[in-house]
Amino acid sequence: MAILQKIKSLIRSNPDLYRTIIPIYWKLTGSQLKLYNKKTLNRFRQVKWDEIKELSTQLKGTYLMEPSILWLGNLLQRPQHMALAMGKIGFLSLYNDFGVPPQTFYEIGKNVFLTGPDKTLYSLPKVLRVIYSTCFPYTPKTINETRTDSQVIIYELVDDLNPEISGNITNDLVQLYRFMVRERNSDLVVVTAKKLMEQVINDGFPEEKVLYLPNGVEVEHFQNPPNISFDKNLSEFLQKFPVIVGYHGAIAPWLWFDVIQDLINMMKDVGFLFIGPLYDINKFPLRGDNVYWTGRVEYEVLPAYVKHYTIGWIPFKPGPIAKSTSPLKLFEYFASGKPAVVSSDMLECTQFPVVFSGNGTLELKQAIEQALEKSTDETFKKQLMQLAMEHTWENRARTLEQFLSQQVAIVS
Repeated sequence: MAILQKIKSLIRSNPDLYRTIIPIYWKLTGSQLKLYNKKTLNRFRQVKWDEIKELSTQLKGTYLMEPSILWLGNLLQRPQHMALAMGKIGFLSLYNDFGVPPQTFYEIGKNVFLTGPDKTLYSLPKVLRVIYSTCFPYTPKTINETRTDSQVIIYELVDDLNPEISGNITNDLVQLYRFMVRERNSDLVVVTAKKLMEQVINDGFPEEKVLYLPNGVEVEHFQNPPNISFDKNLSEFLQKFPVIVGYHGAIAPWLWFDVIQDLINMMKDVGFLFIGPLYDINKFPLRGDNVYWTGRVEYEVLPAYVKHYTIGWIPFKPGPIAKSTSPLKLFEYFASGKPAVVSSDMLECTQFPVVFSGNGTLELKQAIEQALEKSTDETFKKQLMQLAMEHTWENRARTLEQFLSQQVAIVS
């Protein structure tokens, strides 16, 4: 395992090597990377290139999501949600994924297809080429090599470019940002936070070509939780603690662990439930009889866990990550009718008057207590769910479509 990690680190530290080695692998093996096995991909209908070409002439345009995160085996995040939403509103949506062989297409949603990196994709008409700020394999060189006059390149700045998030590839991502934003090699820029929008405009990108588009929510998914059985330990925890402060997402360095631990120690009658994979830390760092960590939970069943939250919270530590993050989970809490508590630096959350916030242990304790009082207020819960309806992924996709229709000729 240690050797594999070293190999992975070596490849990830060199974007050109990363992009070169994948096609060679396919040619030598002719089979899927171990990232996905055949059984995993065969759940989906496989379609041929001719069908993709035909769809590209019938639909509004081609929304091509360049590789950012793998579709399968990860938390379902913004790239997957936006790909699905763009398909729903009538675009051909192609999700470019290093776990899939080139020139193969798997139907994973309405007008949405999982495919592997291949230059042939750029020959389709009306290509909206979406490159995330986390698209590590993309460098100025690789973008220029695959750029055509008919493409519209959209750069999405989705987080602070911070080593706590991107580790040893941060410098590559900063270089990509400089190329796309400061050197104006992107046609349009989409940002997920107002702080990021301010940054992009200050760096000289025309304001009229920048779209503020925060994250969203799949409301129906969270309002219709599946019936599942929990393991014995979690069931006993939920029985022991009828009041649950819940969190789901990455268990990562940007959480405010020392303050969280203080609150766990102070609020012994409250259960603190954490759901999600470890990110760049070796072990779950919190301790106490009233804290429980499930590890990773599939998105399909996540609402069944959220159902047991009394309130949800997002305790990021103060700093640039907190200030520029648009958390999906905020809107997921809203959709579930759960009051939300956040740290005060989370500006994308605190802009909503219904969100409770605090700076430090005592203020966050007070915010939790205030949120718990509201957790039985049916009118307040309905207000949260109505707010979620205004922030669906489909609404985000339609906002993007309207922006594109004003900016580029290929969308009308």
